[in-house]
Amino acid sequence: RAPSGPPPPTIRVECSSGNPAVEVWSGYVVLVDSAPGDAGTARADHHRVVCVVGAPAYLVAGELMRFLGAYAHFVEHLRVVRAGPGASQGASRRNHVLLRFADPRRAAAFRRDFDGARFSSLEPDRARVLPVALFVPESSGRRTPMLRA
Repeated sequence: RAPSGPPPPTIRVECSSGNPAVEVWSGYVVLVDSAPGDAGTARADHHRVVCVVGAPAYLVAGELMRFLGAYAHFVEHLRVVRAGPGASQGASRRNHVLLRFADPRRAAAFRRDFDGARFSSLEPDRARVLPVALFVPESSGRRTPMLRA
């Protein structure tokens, strides 16, 4: 059950996914904008799905799994999407990583441990981890089963 009180602010992020030679969809993700420790954190921590915002394009599958470390075992579903409008045309060099955890406590622990963590010891890029409120592919206009609470 989600805590009561005013909801934290949200951010709508445009994204796309797929192989242009086969199938591409575009849509948006609604993220809950509260940092760990903010007043809205208790309300945000009931989400099972989080988004690693702005992951560098060089972060390939093997590196992503190493980045997730021990938490990889608790991830039920992972989806990498291209960030920004026009992302299906390769306009963006950033990705978002959507992670669905088995339970909200694991998602909240991942968020506390990885928000602000460096993707690589060789690069300055740092992870921003936010809870996902909603994922909407514009082609269908409805929620995907991946992100139902």
